[in-house]
Amino acid sequence: MVTDGLGCFSKPLSRFTVARSCSTRPIIFVLLTNDKACSPVAAVTISMAMDYRHPETVLDLSGLLCPLPVLKARKKLSAMAAGAELVVVATDPMTAIDMPHFCTEQGHTLLSQDRTGETLTFRIRRK
Repeated sequence: MVTDGLGCFSKPLSRFTVARSCSTRPIIFVLLTNDKACSPVAAVTISMAMDYRHPETVLDLSGLLCPLPVLKARKKLSAMAAGAELVVVATDPMTAIDMPHFCTEQGHTLLSQDRTGETLTFRIRRK
């Protein structure tokens, strides 16, 4: 296991090693090695848009009526790290009004709001 000097980890994967930075815009460094001596052959830097430190969490609140979807989302968000993303799935039509209002009032970022049939999906980034 190799660190990048910031306490982040590198994960050896067969013929290459991936290391990431701890900045808000993660960068992945790929160091290619040969099989026998494990000496560096090439290095590639890739800027990633997704922050792998905070994987998204899905909260399925289908069937719950107002105000339960917002209350359960608030409870889940309070237990998550800053910058983490929560995907909320709900079926109550009032959630389309309540969830954006909740995000605005609490300072969270509503990244997206989608409707597929009766299902509403909200992607929220915790403040």
